[in-house]
Order: sequence, then C-alpha cells, then structure tokens
Amino acid sequence: MKKNFSRKTGLKIFFVIFLTTVGMTMTANASEAPYSTYTRNNPDGSQTLTGHVPGEVKNAIAAFKYHASHNINARIILPLANQSQLSSLLQDLYNPKSPNFHHFLTPAQFAQQFISSAIDSSIVQEFLKKEGISVTGQSANGAILNVAGSVGAFEHAFGLHVNYYQRNDGTMFFAPDAEPTVPVTLAGKILAVGGLDNLPKYLAHRHQHPMAVLPKATGTGPGGFLAPNDVKTAYNLNSVAATGSGQSVALFELDGYASKDIAAFESKFGLPGVPLQNVLIDGFSGVPNYSSNGGADEVTLDIELVAAFAPGSSSILVYEAPNTTQAWIDEWSKIASDNKAKVISCSWGEPEQDSPTINFDNMIFQQMAAQGQAVFAAAGDNGAYDAGGRLLAVDEPASQPYATAVGISRLTTNSNGTYNNESASVYGGGGVSAYWPIPSYQTTLAAQAVKAAMVSTTKRNLPDVVLTADASTAYAFYINGSWYGYYGSSISSPIWASFISRVNQGLGQNAPIGLVNSVLYQLAQSSNYTSDFHDITTGNNGYYPAEGGFDDATGLGSFNGLNLYNDLVKNSVAVTPPSAPAGLSAVAGNAQVSLSWSASIGATSYDVKSSTVNGGPYTTIASLVLNTTYTDNSVTNATTYYYVVSAVNSAGQGPNSTQVSAVPSAPKAVAAPTNLTGVASTYDGRPAVLLQWKQSSSPNILKYNVYRSTGHGSPTLYGSVGGTYSSAYDTGVNYGITYNYYATAVNTSGVESPTSNQITVVMPAGPKVKR
Repeated sequence: MKKNFSRKTGLKIFFVIFLTTVGMTMTANASEAPYSTYTRNNPDGSQTLTGHVPGEVKNAIAAFKYHASHNINARIILPLANQSQLSSLLQDLYNPKSPNFHHFLTPAQFAQQFISSAIDSSIVQEFLKKEGISVTGQSANGAILNVAGSVGAFEHAFGLHVNYYQRNDGTMFFAPDAEPTVPVTLAGKILAVGGLDNLPKYLAHRHQHPMAVLPKATGTGPGGFLAPNDVKTAYNLNSVAATGSGQSVALFELDGYASKDIAAFESKFGLPGVPLQNVLIDGFSGVPNYSSNGGADEVTLDIELVAAFAPGSSSILVYEAPNTTQAWIDEWSKIASDNKAKVISCSWGEPEQDSPTINFDNMIFQQMAAQGQAVFAAAGDNGAYDAGGRLLAVDEPASQPYATAVGISRLTTNSNGTYNNESASVYGGGGVSAYWPIPSYQTTLAAQAVKAAMVSTTKRNLPDVVLTADASTAYAFYINGSWYGYYGSSISSPIWASFISRVNQGLGQNAPIGLVNSVLYQLAQSSNYTSDFHDITTGNNGYYPAEGGFDDATGLGSFNGLNLYNDLVKNSVAVTPPSAPAGLSAVAGNAQVSLSWSASIGATSYDVKSSTVNGGPYTTIASLVLNTTYTDNSVTNATTYYYVVSAVNSAGQGPNSTQVSAVPSAPKAVAAPTNLTGVASTYDGRPAVLLQWKQSSSPNILKYNVYRSTGHGSPTLYGSVGGTYSSAYDTGVNYGITYNYYATAVNTSGVESPTSNQITVVMPAGPKVKR
C-alpha cells in the first residue's frame, strides 16, 4: 500500500539521511567509527576528577566517536599523601624562626613522606588491569603511572566518551566529552588522568618583532633591539658581583635548538659561554622546529638569556620534550626527581581553565618547594585576557601558588641608559586565578591594595613580579642564523630566574633560597620595598591598573638589582608579628568545642591555646596553616574550658586574642517509643508485618529506627520512618518465619533513644499453591 508522507515527515527523513551521509564521509576520511551512544560506567559513590575537558570542546562539534579499538598512551597521577603535614612543613621550611628553616628534602625523602603508598598504587594498578589498561612504566618517585590501552578501555574505566571534534575552521581533534570518574573504592587514590586528547597544549610566550617595523632604535643590540648590557644598566645589575658560579639553571622546553645560534649570541656580546646539558624526554630527538607551529625560537632565546644574565653558571640544563600532555607531565617529574637545578624557568603555558595538568602541576611544584627549587613561569602575553577574546583569565602554570609568575612592563631609560620609569604593558598577563585560593604570602598586600586596585583577597593574584618585555622594548636574539627582535613574558621569566641563581651563589652555605615568593613579599612589606623594587604606578594590562603597591598588572614591580640582591643575601627582612585574631567564638557540643575566628593580616599560621583556669596559663593544642576554625575533641563534658588564639608569621607570634569559654556537655537523653505491637498482615498482596507504637515523648524527633531479627539472633537496623509516623509495614518478611522487633527514636541532633519493648511476630504458613 502506498503511503502519503507529510512535508514535515519528509524533512525529518532528509535530515536523518543528511547526518548519516556526513557521518559516513567523516568516518571514511578518518577511519573512525560513527559517533554513537555509550553506556557510562558511573557507579554510585564514584568520584569525579576535574580539569580534563579542554575548553575547545565547548566551541566545537562532536563529529564522531574515536574508534574503541585504537590505543591511547596516558598518565595516571597519584595524589600526594599527608597533605596537611606537607603544608605545615612548607611553612616551616620558609620561616626563618623555625628549626626546619631551609632544611630542604631530597627527592627520596619527599617520596618516602608524601607520595601515595605502594598499597594505594597497587590498588589503582589492579583496577586498571581489570579494565584492560596496562601499566608500561612509572616515575622515579612512583607518583606517575605510564599506561596504555584501547579507547574503549579508557572510556569504560573512567565513564566518558573520547570523541573527534570539528572546529569552525574545519580542523579536528579528539578529546573526552566529560570529566573522568572513578569508583568509590578509588576515591582519593587518583589525582588526574593525562593524555586523553591530542591537542597541542602549550604556547610559548614570545613574539617576534621584525626589525623593519621597529620605528626607532631602543637599544644597542643588532637592529636597535635591547642588548644584555642595556638591561643590566637599567636594572642596576652591573655591580652584582655574583655571576651564578657553582649554580645550574634548568629550562623547561617543548622543542629543540641549534647550539651554533647560542655560540653566535655569546660571541657577539662577549659572553664567556655557559656549558649546555640537554636532557631529552619521551624519546624527543632534540631537532629544532622553526616553523610557525614550532618553538625552537623560544628554546633558543631562553638559553641566550640565561647565558647573558647568569654568565658564570656551571651549566644550563635544557630539558626538551614533545608538546604533549604526557611529555609535560614527564618533563616536570624529571626536573623534580633530578633535583640538579635549584632555579627553573618555564616560558610555556596555557589558559588556566584549559589545563588538564593543573592539579599535577600543583603537586610537583610543592615537591620542588620542599626540595628548595624555585620555579619561575611566564605570566602570558595577552594582558588580562589570557584565553583571548574578552574573557578575563590567567595563565597556567604561572597561576600556581608555588611558582613565581613573571609578567611584562614597559621600560623608559635616561639618556645614559639608567632607569627612568616603567609602566604596565597591555601585553602583560595578570589577574586573579579562578582556581587557587590566595597564598599566605599575598594576604597582607592584597588586603592593603583591594580598595585601590582590583586585587582579590581570596584568590591567587598574578603576576608576582615583572621586567621590561614590551613590544616597544624588544630584545635582540640570534635564532636560526639571523638576528631578530622578540618580546613577551618568556623573556622576563628567565632573566628573573638568572637573577635568583646569582642570589643562590651569594647565599653560599645558606643556599638555595627556594620558593622566592616567601621572601619577596616579606621585603615588600618592609621599609626596603622602595629601594629593592620599582613600584610601577601607571598604565594597565587591558583591565587591571598599575597602582601604588601590589597590583594585578605589575605585581610587586621590577627589581633594583643590586639592592634586592643584597637584601636577599643578607636575609634582612623586617616583618612585624601579626595582630591578634578578632572575633573568636566557642560553641560547646558533646565532648567537643568548636572554635572560629577572623583572619589576621600577615598571618601564616595560628596557634590555638586552652586552659581550665580562667586567664591561663594556656597550653598550645594546635598549630594551623591559615585555617580559621578548629574543633577541640580532647575535652571532658561538664568542665569549663578557656581558649585564646594567636597569629604567627616569620617575625614571630602575635598577641593572644580575647579569651572565650565553653562547657561541653552530653546531649539530653531521648525517650524511647513505647507500646510496640506487631501483627502478621499483607501489603499489596505480599506478606508483611504491621508495626505500631506510641511516639516518643521527647521533642524534635527526626525519625524512628526499626530493628529486626529472625530466630534467636539480636535485632539489627532494618529501616527508618519519619518522626511523625507511629506505624510502618515491614514488607521484607516471608511466610512461616518468626521475627523479633524493637524500635528507637532519633532526634534532630542525632541522639538515639533506648530501645522500645521487644516483640515477636510469627508469620503463618503461606497460601497453598494450586497445581
């Protein structure tokens, strides 16, 4: 029989055919399976791991599913163990008044104390094995598992799809469509999964400035670009005696370089020549890629800058790897486990919201801080809009609290080349992290600056420091056989790293300085600020203004080289103890007292003290890293306890807060339900027991618990009903069985009453079955 189709139906059929045709065409071109529905393996209680869906997925079209049989090489990151102890240790390592000051750990010591246990690792590996994912290797400290498996195995193991996506320009990439999830049995045992997409992740923060478009000479280098001596003169570095002797600087790179370029640069500027040591990661060849999608120019200029600004270095360690997520993880892990360089510069990054390694970076940077390694990271070159467009964003890993974010300023010199002034650069990356809370070293200056500049008092601010690297003050570099001008934060970062390497030389037996932010921000709070730093007060980075003091366009400012060097080496940090915490309150509970207070400006930790005598003497019962709440579980009911809290920083302990008191007490008893009865019955055609009771005489009853057993066993909790009920059906019974019951009442504080009377109900034999 012929059917008549409406116009609407015909359009539907055409649409389905069109999509099928497009899907088949894409499949044929890419040899992949059509996109299809997939049943996710998301069990109840599973844990979701964040930061794995690239931002590009939001603006792309899911074209088809990555074929399930294809293989993926990835990295499983295990979390740190004993995080609270690590946080306390890091505070002590950078507190001059602590006996642990600068007693940095070795990689082996760090692994022993803070890397997940072998038991947790074996549990994760067993899970992966069951999912068909092989462990092909492991990092030196055991925190990273190299894994391989089919797309389908990863999809099932982590409850997601791996799809191919098409951008507006027609290019394609694969990526997960959802964040990974792991079963509740693995909750807290996996930090991240790296390598579920093939996007070229990381951008080099440098820009070529062709000589032909430069309006006039700004320096004494080729083409009028800045030469090393121009920068040394402007920033008062010529009188710094240390040259980096005995020190090594590590460069994090995602491409190669040509050594002849470095030699030509050093020859031009009369530099002695620093030995180069290449460390190749993940099979990288070291061959430089000078094309538009390469980064060899970045690697070259990083090396030339360290050779110029730390010319006496024992070596420059050039860590080189492919530009992939897996290699990013492996390279940082290698730098930390080698622990050969106490200063590291990274000129690569990406918008914070797009980073799949943000939690890994935090973990590895904490390890480096514990080992006394200082990490400098370029803050980006898109001003306040790191992701482009008009979206405020910052760069990662510069946004990491355990890295020093280095931004861009615009320098003006006097006729003799000495410093005149600086302004903020529209290229300078800076702003507020959407991810990390404000680190303790920023709290004081952020609180002081918040009314004048748009500085957060709750989130990490960046940059920390700047140096001239604006388009108007481009630097001269010898790259691929020619001279070019470059600008960007990837220039200011290695110069700052070189400077701190020279400080490490000056510190001698007290070296290394480690996480330099801990000292820079203390100096900025002292009377030495204006002599150690150039406070930049004009210009903006497209959104955040430069103003007096700390701001999100220029941070603390640029260095006055000799002055800052001397103060860092002498460690003459004038910091006063913080004021007493305000607003201390104490709330008594059952065998516990809950305390809370307001944060003190400049505090890095708090000491909680208690006494059973009004006015003391007090005993310190807890030392907390920036927590402003504490629960004392060591108390006895019906006893009065008195509490004070004091704030602590590197200058010492501040005064005690106002005293508060509390008397913990056991909760009042709850009356049991009474007159429990039960009769055999049916419910909805099924055997059941109807239970009834008289409600508890106590107020605020939340629920009634019903306990049941069979035979002579003790009843166990079977179910609960709301506090307004006085009856319930037990439909989990069977004919011909004897059941025992009793009930209890539970109030809104969670206190459960004694048991009601116990009853026995004998279920009759069931109805005969007709045959």
